[in-house]
Amino acid sequence: MARKTAVDYDFSKEAIKRRRTFPKKSMWLIIILSIVIAACILVMIFYNPSPRDRIDNYEVYVEPQSDGTLNIEYKIKWTPLDTREPLSWIYIGVPNPNYSIIEYSDNIDNIERYDDANGQCHMDVEFKKHYYAFEDFEFSIKINQGSMLCEQDGQKFYELVPCWFNLVSVKSYSFNWKNSDSISYSNATGEKDGYLNWSGSMEEGEYRLLRVNYKEFNAPTTFYKEFDDSEVGSALDADRLTLIFVLLLVVCF
Repeated sequence: MARKTAVDYDFSKEAIKRRRTFPKKSMWLIIILSIVIAACILVMIFYNPSPRDRIDNYEVYVEPQSDGTLNIEYKIKWTPLDTREPLSWIYIGVPNPNYSIIEYSDNIDNIERYDDANGQCHMDVEFKKHYYAFEDFEFSIKINQGSMLCEQDGQKFYELVPCWFNLVSVKSYSFNWKNSDSISYSNATGEKDGYLNWSGSMEEGEYRLLRVNYKEFNAPTTFYKEFDDSEVGSALDADRLTLIFVLLLVVCF
């Protein structure tokens, strides 16, 4: 039978103090982590990035044409808020590259098309003058938009998401679709002056999807693709998350 080995226990004051003392390295790590967590919480609570612009009024008028295309008119009242530099251009998103510009307001100098390989399409709108902070102005653009009439399970319909703004809030919007007896369904919230109407306000990174079904529409249709909202979201919230990420990187490295 094996003999038990005696175990020596150190009950001296120095040994007891050593065992009861929290390691200094761990203490510093906890302090740093606590500071970072507190900073992240403060950022989430108090850091509120300011938008550079504001849309006071956003009107869209849609009229389907006999060939299935849509005449879309944008009327926007815009107020720059950035005191650091004037506003000289903006962009307006469009559903797809199959559009033509019909007309635009006199304060617009030029409109450049932007269509990339990923399907992102918009118009770069350049103004004749620079607009400074709190100098509100209005402009309008009218386009003919193709490849919009869809057919699914024998149902012909349109789905349209008017241009949204990830950095700009909209105080008031009114989206209007020409009404007709051939419409069988829409998700409009009301009617106004012969148009189906969607109205309200939107924060940065919000959008509205307009759906209109027709009993019959004798025009070519296009393949239906559900709206992808992966690019939609408040860029101001993204700025806040970026700052938090930077704080975490500082701690890690």
